[in-house]
Order: sequence, then structure tokens, then C-alpha cells
Amino acid sequence: MSHYQTENNNMTDLEKELGIFAKGGVTIASGGDIFVRPTSILQQEHLLSIKTIAKGTIGVTCTLPKSHSFQRVVIRKVPTGDKNEEIHQALTAEGYRIKSVHRFSSFKGTVKTPSTPVALEFEGPAPQKIILNHMVFRPEKQHFTPLRCKKCQKLGHTERFCSDNLKCANCNTSHENITTCNNPPHCTNCKGDHPVSSPICPHFIRWKTLVRAAGDKWTNQ
Repeated sequence: MSHYQTENNNMTDLEKELGIFAKGGVTIASGGDIFVRPTSILQQEHLLSIKTIAKGTIGVTCTLPKSHSFQRVVIRKVPTGDKNEEIHQALTAEGYRIKSVHRFSSFKGTVKTPSTPVALEFEGPAPQKIILNHMVFRPEKQHFTPLRCKKCQKLGHTERFCSDNLKCANCNTSHENITTCNNPPHCTNCKGDHPVSSPICPHFIRWKTLVRAAGDKWTNQ
């Protein structure tokens, strides 16, 4: 049996014990490391407590990834004309140890438009104030939101790991020109009569509570 098959069998045994991991959330690196994305805080805690796999025959060490040494914050009222790359360059020029920049977007109907809040990820602790293009911003702790696939519109994964057909975010069907849809809304996640992006979706609210609790735990470590 190949090394890859052996590791897959070990993951199957773990899922039998801890529950199914996130879709597309298990990656086996060439050096032998296994990256696992849990679906709940409880599952994460169980993974971190594991000392052996393969029925106790293989010793392992489970840790959070190095990415959790970074701190994510949000600044608001950033002019929408500033692109992510320009913000990154400006912050680097100010001496900040910035890792990534992401501007949030909102939808007006089915049209995606840039919003004024911007998420920043720093190497190490974030500064208490941020100077960007001669303006001073007070960073806020980022509240994490659930992943939503822009292909099938389901929560819990991204389009990179999706093999389903492209679905409309409004009516949850496959049709031409999904950027403009006049069909009655239907949510693929809770089966409710609203678009999948609705903040009142009960399924989204449950996921948001879970993801934010996990994010708080990671950023507080």
C-alpha cells in the first residue's frame, strides 16, 4: 500500500472517531505533514489532543498552523478607490509588517461593489493605530464569517474545492446570466425563501457563531 493510501486510511479512522472533516479540508504534504480543517471547535480540540493514530501505532503531534501567529484586524471608511495592492504598498512604506490586504464587497441586487471596510493581516500583533495615505485609522478585531462557495453557493467550502455545477445566488438554479435574476429567491443552505447571501439565513447564523468563536480562540492565543 502506498504512503498516500496509508495516510488516507488514517484520516478515515480519525473521521470515524471525530466526525467528518470539512469538505476539501484534508491535505497531505510531501514531507509527511497532514493539514486538517475541522468543522467545529469541539472537533478542533479533539484533534489537538491526539497523540497517536493508526490504532496507537504511530505517534503524532497536532498543533495549530503557523498562520495563527498573524493577527487580523479591520479598518473602516477606507476610500473605495484604493486597491488592495496600493494599500499593501502604502502600509509597507510606513514600516508596518503587513501580510495581506482584503477589501470587503457588498451586493446591491446581484451587482458586486467594493465596501469601505478593509481587512488587514499583520505578522505579529497589530498596531493600535494605523496611518494610511495620511489618514489615521483605529483597527478593530476582525469578526470571521463562514466560507461560502461562489459556485454551488453552499457554506463550508470555496469554489476551489467544489465539483458541483454553477448555481445562481438568488434562486439556486443553473441558468443563463446569473448576475441578473428575477426568479423567486431560494436559499440552498436552509431552503428558505431568501437569497443565499441573506444575513438572516438561520443556517448562516449558526455557521457564523461557530466560525467567530473559533476565530476568537485562535486570535487570543
